[in-house]
Amino acid sequence: MISASGFNTSNTQPEPTLTPEQHATVVSIAEADPRVQNLLAGHSYTVRDVVPWSRVYSDLLIGAEVTFSWDSPASMTTDWPGISYDNSETTNPPWTSSTNTYGVTGMTSLVVLVDLTGSLVVSIEPGLEATVTQPPRLQHLRGLSAGSDPRGPGGATRTLSDAATADRGGYSTNHLQIICLGGTCFWNYDFGNAAKQRGIRSDRVDWPISMIFWNSATITRVKDSMCTAGMDYCETGGSMYARLRDGSSANWVWDEDKGVKTLKCPGPGIKSPHMRLYADSDDQLGFNPTLGYFVVGTTHFDHNECAPLPGLSIGHWAGHTEDAEKRILQDLQAKYGGNSGWSFAADTINLRNAESGRMQGSHRRQNDGLATKIGIPAP
Repeated sequence: MISASGFNTSNTQPEPTLTPEQHATVVSIAEADPRVQNLLAGHSYTVRDVVPWSRVYSDLLIGAEVTFSWDSPASMTTDWPGISYDNSETTNPPWTSSTNTYGVTGMTSLVVLVDLTGSLVVSIEPGLEATVTQPPRLQHLRGLSAGSDPRGPGGATRTLSDAATADRGGYSTNHLQIICLGGTCFWNYDFGNAAKQRGIRSDRVDWPISMIFWNSATITRVKDSMCTAGMDYCETGGSMYARLRDGSSANWVWDEDKGVKTLKCPGPGIKSPHMRLYADSDDQLGFNPTLGYFVVGTTHFDHNECAPLPGLSIGHWAGHTEDAEKRILQDLQAKYGGNSGWSFAADTINLRNAESGRMQGSHRRQNDGLATKIGIPAP
């Protein structure tokens, strides 16, 4: 059913890794920080993950992200230090730091960002499982018109993650290639505007394709099913682009989408799942003998996108494709799991775009390369 073409533009530059000594050093720096010690006090914790943190455009190692985890859920209100990353990377270091204060419940992990060059902790935040209970002012923005948006002209659609790819071209990957499902072919990542304007390259990607809606899917039908009572995926983000060809004799075309998300501008501590969907001009791909009519999509979380409001862009990041894929699957199952014609199959189709945990600037890469397949009933 699925085969990769011979056209592969992999980035051959090796990705940054941590030596055993660097691994031990970042854990030691994190554990020695008094703020981290206070948050871990009373918990029998383990070091769950240690992943490299690098610059976006040179792949130079900055430090690492350390995740501590424990069993018993914690609740607290505290100051959370964070950084706002300079996507131009013209400053040194390429970020500014501040703190936000908010409360959380259900926290069983702590994510700590360590700068190896300065031997210091620059960011501390609760894990994805935590729920924010006492957010700071302007927790999020919903559907504001340009005139009513306190961020000023253009603020309603210009978010930090969008700016990163639009201004400098995108992010890099070693796994960019064309995937074909029968006669329909598509690149296994979406792209920023630089790829559309100047050509596809493996350092101009945004997020890996991680979702396939099939059977009787169109982009409109998927979005309508998600912007409804009990789902609330009614907001949009900034535009990204997919390159695809629907049929062996068809031309390659670009498709643009702003996607669907639960919050337009999630504030400090808030993580909003965001999915973009792609097809050609008739709103669907196929017909495929196995999949019927289908569309493909990317997934990620957006955290604290209230830029450029002073003090509220601190701690911004976007990413966790795999976790966002699972969250969206869970939300759709909760809404439509008992409905005839819907089907759900997690991690089913290998799109050859697995990404090990790694931070590129404020871009958190994480994907197992296996797309989730969701069947849509016939209208």
